[in-house]
Amino acid sequence: MKGYLLLHGFAGSPEDLAPIAQHIKNDGGLLRCPALTLQGNRKLRVKSGDWEDWVASAESSLIQLQDVCSQIHVIGFSMGSLISVYLVTRFKVDRLVLMSPPMTANPQEFVKGMAQSLKDQLKRASSSTSTPYLKELIRRASRFQLGYLTQFHELIDEVEPLLEKVTVPTLILHGEKDDFAHPNGARHIYQQLGSSEKKLVYLPKSRHLLCKDQEVDQVIKEVEDFLGLHS
Repeated sequence: MKGYLLLHGFAGSPEDLAPIAQHIKNDGGLLRCPALTLQGNRKLRVKSGDWEDWVASAESSLIQLQDVCSQIHVIGFSMGSLISVYLVTRFKVDRLVLMSPPMTANPQEFVKGMAQSLKDQLKRASSSTSTPYLKELIRRASRFQLGYLTQFHELIDEVEPLLEKVTVPTLILHGEKDDFAHPNGARHIYQQLGSSEKKLVYLPKSRHLLCKDQEVDQVIKEVEDFLGLHS
């Protein structure tokens, strides 16, 4: 049996990857979509090392899949893509999909840009005019805590040197209009990966939330083809 671990994004939920999860279910795969949470202090001051709680949530689900599956594929969105890289260097995984990976040469600039983008997007949004995309940003902002940015920054720093250790076949998907993670970050990951089989796909009309944007059908097709799913 094939197992699939789906990891959501920063301030998100398993809903981030719902369209892909549905196709995996239709194909008969065993699916795990853990909620990635911090177990420590949830106030503005978050203790150092709490990013490991996010990893632990994902690791537990991966171990469950290993117990019953002959093949395991990991799909990570945004922050989940960073955790995916971390896990792939420690566990046997057959294929890896990274969606909107927030990796840049300067993690501090990414964190700063993400916070500013949230602020700018919310200024433009209102309850009467918001698109579903902007409404999702509002929902995420309601769960946003400044202390988490420190943990996110630490996770980026932890994952950066691991990229060259990733040798499994890897698909990277990134929107050219990404308003949180600069598209150049996907190119950086592609170049640093140790995989001999790797593919980078840019989606010209998409922003950060790939499964909630207008090219979601292409996203699903790319993932299906790469993982050998049947439509």
